[in-house]
Amino acid sequence: MRRYYITAIRNKGRDAWMVSYPTRESAGGRQRWKRKQNMFWSLEKAAAFLEEQKREQANMGWTFLAGDRLLHCDVLRGLEILATVPHASFEVAAWLLKLCQASRELRGGKYEAPKCRQIELEPRAFLGCDNKARSAGIALKDLVNGIVLQWLEREAAARVEERESQEKRMLKG
Repeated sequence: MRRYYITAIRNKGRDAWMVSYPTRESAGGRQRWKRKQNMFWSLEKAAAFLEEQKREQANMGWTFLAGDRLLHCDVLRGLEILATVPHASFEVAAWLLKLCQASRELRGGKYEAPKCRQIELEPRAFLGCDNKARSAGIALKDLVNGIVLQWLEREAAARVEERESQEKRMLKG
């Protein structure tokens, strides 16, 4: 994971901000990661510069999978699993996982969830769900789980579409 920082400093008795970001440098045919720093007198300009660097590195495909063996294998295993799902997207799957993140994640893919996970529905909403579950021949909890997961999947897909539209705007502008 590449790290980006904005650090408050004092230069010539004035407040300034130092932006530190990663950059790649070719040395003898090898790609090396180095850090660069730029100083700004305004926090807004520093933040804008940092966002530009992040966007530039994301657009240029700076993810260096070959250099991180564990990440490379993890991505390949994830793609292998998603290959069995029609119209699946790795990015949507990642956003879906992020949206369903627990407040406390534990090692080994475990997480802490509240013990009491009951929700209350309005009477008409409950009757509508109950009738739909009965007509579909499934349990009410399975119907509600399906509705919530569909909503979360649409939310994740919307985030991907938002990113794609931002990239198109950046290319036009």
